[in-house]
Amino acid sequence: MFKTLSGFESWPEMKHELYGAYRAKVVTPIIRKIVKMAFCNPIKAQVVRDGEVVQTAYAYNDIVDQGMNSLLDVFFRNQTQIPIWYMGLINTSGASLSNSDTAATHTWTENTAWTGGGTRLSWTGALAAAATRSISNSTTLDFAFTTTENIHGIFIQSTSSGSTGTLWSTAPFSTDVTVNNGDTLKVTYTVSG
Repeated sequence: MFKTLSGFESWPEMKHELYGAYRAKVVTPIIRKIVKMAFCNPIKAQVVRDGEVVQTAYAYNDIVDQGMNSLLDVFFRNQTQIPIWYMGLINTSGASLSNSDTAATHTWTENTAWTGGGTRLSWTGALAAAATRSISNSTTLDFAFTTTENIHGIFIQSTSSGSTGTLWSTAPFSTDVTVNNGDTLKVTYTVSG
């Protein structure tokens, strides 16, 4: 649902962009109801080059069918909880994202051209305790690149490598992110409900 809102970091920006000239007092209650109907999972990614931020990209993710079914099964059917979630990067080439994507079946490819790229970064390991209906990594997940790459977005999966396990979500950035050899992509992912 929120994939089309990529690039909005705050409520006022989203409201302005969605409704333009409409009067806020008329649409605000409608927007609040829409936001409460689904998770709102903002992602912020910054490209750091020589110690300075040279690009910032935002996204809102789509929870894929496999991820939502897993959440419902764990919470309401007493199924096995997934202990660790990992973040990976999606290549620009062939990046077509769909709610029917699974860990095993999707058309996009994973980018591993960063230091340690054979093993995804643990998002769970960086989490702060949930508060005010939100949970987020308290420190950025840092991808240090060894070549120049174009990154389309991120994904969250239950395995540190390969195509087994559960895919929770995919998220395209508002515009593809270009990173150079030596750049670090610093990513924060938040789940809010």
